[in-house]
Parts: sequence; structure tokens; C-alpha cells
Amino acid sequence: MYTDDIEQYFKDRKPTKVYLNLGKNSDSGLTTGVPSEDMFKNACPDAAVDTTYMHDVLSEARTIKHDEEIEIMRWASRITCEAHCNVMRNVKPGQRESQLESFFRYDGEQRYFCGRVAPYLSICGCGPGAATLHYHDNDKWLVDGQMMLTDQGHQVHHYASDVTTSFPVNGVFTEKQKHIYNLVLKANRAVLTALKPGVNWKDMHLLAERITLEGLKELGLIDGDVDEMLNARFGFVF
Repeated sequence: MYTDDIEQYFKDRKPTKVYLNLGKNSDSGLTTGVPSEDMFKNACPDAAVDTTYMHDVLSEARTIKHDEEIEIMRWASRITCEAHCNVMRNVKPGQRESQLESFFRYDGEQRYFCGRVAPYLSICGCGPGAATLHYHDNDKWLVDGQMMLTDQGHQVHHYASDVTTSFPVNGVFTEKQKHIYNLVLKANRAVLTALKPGVNWKDMHLLAERITLEGLKELGLIDGDVDEMLNARFGFVF
């Protein structure tokens, strides 16, 4: 509801109890922000307020997926991957980054009737733009010889996919680009091999970071003890 509609919403429904999503994020340690009780107390002054129930219910609903939900998520991921392939088939130097976004949207909408992409801004960054976190200007020209990064996703029944891929604009890796690409691919495959129920996601992140640091050291781009780098979060730079 829009904030200026909420008071009338509560007046119409006259609830006896209002649940607020108050709780602590187990990863960040941050507490959720909740609306002021002034937003509904004027409309239903006698309603009880519960701040103990909703957070755990919503957290479990997000964490544990039913078979039907998993199937929808697989479809969202499949459609997204096919759309990324369509982007790579159509990209060439001299285009604008925004055209890659349109190739992606077109594929999902034309072949699977996806009415909208995932609820985040598409990232299509060429060259330096690919190294900018959450870059979404998508207004630069594609330069021959540079790498292209696209981070995009389609959604099915509100379940969104999120796939990031990198590839050379002209379709041919330079030696340096190939080494870095294969290093990232190695980290990706290592995580997929180690992934199983009960594994902590933070350990998977650190595994990818270790593989990355070891690979950069082999390429002669960094020097030193990898364990010390991990403890110092040196891999965060990359």
C-alpha cells in the first residue's frame, strides 16, 4: 500500500492485531526497520501489536523452498541463461551497452512471455564500466578488444534469477583476458563441487576467494602468503 492509503486500509479492516517484521539479520547483525505505529494506531487504536512472530515466519519462507518453488526458480534461471546466450550472439563493437539490455529483454519476452525482468537494474558494462560495482548507466559504446560484463535476470511468477557473465566484445579473448576468465571459472567450478546441504555460504565465498588469490599469485600479479591475504581480506580488492 502507498503510505497515504494505509490509514484508510486499517479503518476498513479494523484488525485486532497488527504484526510487524522486527528481527535481526543473522548474517549482517542488523535489525529490520519497521514502520511507526502512528501509521495505523490512529485508524485502529485498540489493535494489539506483535513484533515477535512475523520475522521468523518470513525468514523461513525465504530460506526453505517447496518443490514447486524450486521448479519455478529453475525455469527463471534457464530463461535467463538462454537470454544471456542471445546477447552474446548479437553483440559486436560499436553498439551501445543499452542494446545488450534490449537483446536480453527481447529474448525472454518473445520466447517465454516474460513480462518483466528481475526487480533490479540491468548491468551492462564495457571496459572500465565492468569494474564499477552496480554500474547501470548502460550508455557507453562497446570498444573492440575490451571485455563486456552483463548482470541481468528474468523472473517467473516473481521468482527472480540473477546471472552475471563476462565475454570479449569481439568474441576473441586476449591472453590476459583468457587467464583471468579461466581463473574465475575455476573458482566457480570449485564452489559448485563443494556445494551441498549444510555447507555454510560464507565458506563457499572464502573458497572462491582462495582460488582467486592463488591464481593471481600464479600469474605473477600478486605476491605473498595466501592465508595472510585471506585474513587481511586482500581478495576484496579484486
